[in-house]
Amino acid sequence: MKKRILSLLSVLGLLAAPVTAGTQDVATPGSIVYNGNMFTPGANAPEYKRVANERYGTQWYVDLVYGYWALDNAMDGYNENEHIAILYAILNQRLIEDSVNGGTWLRVDVAGSWGLNNESDDPSTFYANAMGMCSGLHTDVLDAHDAALLEVSVKHFFAGRRGMIAAGMIKLNNYFDRVGHARFTNDNFESSGVLPLPYNNLALVMQYELDSRNWVTAAVTRMGTRWGMNPFNPDHANGWAVVGEYGHIFGDGKGRVRVSPFFCSQDGLGKDGALHDRNAVGIFGSVEYQVCDAAKVYARAGWASGDYQRCTAEFSAGATLKLCPSRPNDYLGIGYGMFKGADTGSSPLVNEFEKILELMYSVQINDYMYSSIYYHMIMVAAYRDKDFASAAGVQVGINF
Repeated sequence: MKKRILSLLSVLGLLAAPVTAGTQDVATPGSIVYNGNMFTPGANAPEYKRVANERYGTQWYVDLVYGYWALDNAMDGYNENEHIAILYAILNQRLIEDSVNGGTWLRVDVAGSWGLNNESDDPSTFYANAMGMCSGLHTDVLDAHDAALLEVSVKHFFAGRRGMIAAGMIKLNNYFDRVGHARFTNDNFESSGVLPLPYNNLALVMQYELDSRNWVTAAVTRMGTRWGMNPFNPDHANGWAVVGEYGHIFGDGKGRVRVSPFFCSQDGLGKDGALHDRNAVGIFGSVEYQVCDAAKVYARAGWASGDYQRCTAEFSAGATLKLCPSRPNDYLGIGYGMFKGADTGSSPLVNEFEKILELMYSVQINDYMYSSIYYHMIMVAAYRDKDFASAAGVQVGINF
């Protein structure tokens, strides 16, 4: 019966897990909400290293990355080779201690990316826009030279760590569609292109653990405020959205399934060249399952009723495979996806569905250093009349 349920969910493309699923049958109270939002040790901890000072209630994670990318069949005028430096950092600082309910915390996310030579540091020829894709090729890259606060929020836990409310300048994909598989470089493998999940926008997020297997999340957020702009100024926003989520743990704790309905109202450029107030409804879902210690699989799908942002329909599936038992932190990532781009006045659609295949392999060199190689194949990109393009890259990172 479990195999039938898993097969059905995979076909439907329902939902990705917020954290790596444990192997226990019944989760302890508060483990879904609190552990999913904080840096916790043990089976639910992320696979990369995070540091915590429990005495002062300070938790942090810093990732410094060098990346090189070589593009084949890029659009005219764009660089075919890029040297990029990337910074990503997270801080959780406890403001009020409450060992029973979880306390009150400050959350800060910081990111930055910089070209390391004159060609790579030119925003007009930066590789992230060189393929004409509706699913971008630049995980954790903001621009050729940019740094930003992605989230500055206050997070309060209650009801024995079973409930959470967060408010402030929110990075919404910290709370929705969080994945536990390989760290791909395609945007829509990392987080949904259909779901309205902005960052650097004012938002309110609420989450509650119904029981040891089920939880719900809801958020209301502004849309369109880019980094560097004041999120409190409504003139910088171009709309708002409401996103919901129902999550369920199955398979003795090895699998998680999510369903997210949403409504979005956002100004967008139409084919007539004028701005229009566009309302859209949609639904997104994913499933992730730990087949064994060496293999995790996932499938995801989503649909939106209008051309309100970069993607109006998507399906992706993939796996994370640990090929060497003696090296449990090395893994092979495989992802395949089909994404329908938005057809607007500023981005006329050439191909209805672009198709993406990505392969990556990550090696943990020591406790603080890793290296990953990537191959990214783009077949019929959404905004180009070319049938094929590709990108190969390597990243070397230090994290602590």
